[in-house]
Amino acid sequence: MRLLQVGSSYLEFPTNKVRATYVLQNNDIHTLKNLALAREPGLVHLSSFTVTTGYVWACLVKSAAEAGEEVDDDEPEYFGFAVDARHRLEPPVPATYITAL
Repeated sequence: MRLLQVGSSYLEFPTNKVRATYVLQNNDIHTLKNLALAREPGLVHLSSFTVTTGYVWACLVKSAAEAGEEVDDDEPEYFGFAVDARHRLEPPVPATYITAL
């Protein structure tokens, strides 16, 4: 673990992780949807977002297990992502609006 200063606080970040970018093509997403529907035929709608984040989550869990990370079955795990939803807010906010959370 490595300590990094964020504002006036220090956060621990793992040093045994790798950051990468993967691109899923439309046919990849279609394949994921078909796999999910084959396992759960009663599903009415699967969005591209749902199957993509589900796939990412499964890959994260598998890679953590492969790396020897042990997590209790009842221990919560979290998966976060950034999204720009300013255009969906009511009342609308300008595209230049930035907030500190």
